[in-house]
Amino acid sequence: MIPTVLHRRMTLRPGMLALSMVLLAGLLPAAAYAAGTWKSQTSGTTSLLSSVTFPDASHGWVVGDSGTILATSDGGTTWSAQNSGSDAALNAVSFPDATHGWAVGDAGTILVTGNGGGAWSEQASGSDADLNSVTFTDATHGWAVGNGGTILTTADGGTTWSAQNSGSDAALNAVSFPDANHGWAVGTGQNTLGNLGTILATTDGGATWTTQHRYSGTYYDLVSVAFTDATNGWVVGGRGMNINSPGIFPTADGGATWTAQKYGTADDLRSVAFTDGTHGWAVGTGGTILTTDDGGTSWRAETSNAKDSLNSVAFINRSHGWAVGENGTIIVYNTAPAPVASTSPSRGWLIAGMLFVLAIVGGLVLALGARRRKVSNGVGASGGLPSDPYAQERIGGGPGALAGATAGSEKVWYCTECGSPVRGGSAFCASCGAKTAR
Repeated sequence: MIPTVLHRRMTLRPGMLALSMVLLAGLLPAAAYAAGTWKSQTSGTTSLLSSVTFPDASHGWVVGDSGTILATSDGGTTWSAQNSGSDAALNAVSFPDATHGWAVGDAGTILVTGNGGGAWSEQASGSDADLNSVTFTDATHGWAVGNGGTILTTADGGTTWSAQNSGSDAALNAVSFPDANHGWAVGTGQNTLGNLGTILATTDGGATWTTQHRYSGTYYDLVSVAFTDATNGWVVGGRGMNINSPGIFPTADGGATWTAQKYGTADDLRSVAFTDGTHGWAVGTGGTILTTDDGGTSWRAETSNAKDSLNSVAFINRSHGWAVGENGTIIVYNTAPAPVASTSPSRGWLIAGMLFVLAIVGGLVLALGARRRKVSNGVGASGGLPSDPYAQERIGGGPGALAGATAGSEKVWYCTECGSPVRGGSAFCASCGAKTAR
């Protein structure tokens, strides 16, 4: 019988290479983070919103006119109204955690909650001054400031509030305590020249307050202060229509010295927030948002997508922030991956590289194995064998013997590359030079 030829060639197919490249592209290095974008959130109100606070990325509160309190537990995707039990204008809110919170407002109003705003109740402030700002370092220690140089403090979560001597009659608009001892309050006083931008400081929790600086001139109205630690702080304020007047005042020595910065717009600033010593944001009239990543040495404008003035800004880290303002405006800031690859190798590169190499090696092994595979090792009738005289002699003794081969005929080997018969004992095909195996 004549041998049957089974020819099956396997090589590294283009599909394997394409698959490897897809894997390589799909597992690119983790992208660096680019500047974020501001987007509107639905507040469900048209009231003027004065203050926003977020103790974490999910839980936040906003307060405003007519006793308005809004809350979210999903980062602002949805906001719901909470019953404040008051119709006073609420000017500021502080939550040191997601459970304990305080809101302050006109006529000495102080509200407190111990269950995340599920219920609010009024605390006795002992003052009838309008309160403009409040801050708590934990669930027990807090300060509130207001008109007429008013500073109130509590060490028991607001069960009792007591007055501290500010030594000033300025309208205090904002207060910041990075820890329980170091604090600053800023505001606006008056003299015969006009407004006085006042900065007060304490290093003993408010037992004593000293005036650090007073900026004289009609364009200075200091409205917000943010300290990230006991030395680094920023104050912002309004300047009227004088674009050449500074409106940002940083310090790097706890307020011993303050410098003045211009920021290139005539809009007044109303709030400032920093997440660390270098990254900060300031918001103000006309939907203005400024940001810095060098501690305030330089500021650049961001697109707020807000038509109304912004009164308050809060950031929990460099990626998540919120700002609120007039006509129920709430906007949120989130960063997104940039299309710029990281400069350091990532796990994705390593995995993709390994898969790519394995695909190539595997394909080569299969291809080489196919080239070395024996094509026929049996006998049987076939009319498709080459008509090489030598092959015919090997099969059955000379020309014409191919069709008359018997079961005892000698086995024949064929090249897997070109199909030509291979001479006995030869390691290479005489027709194409391919290496053979027998």
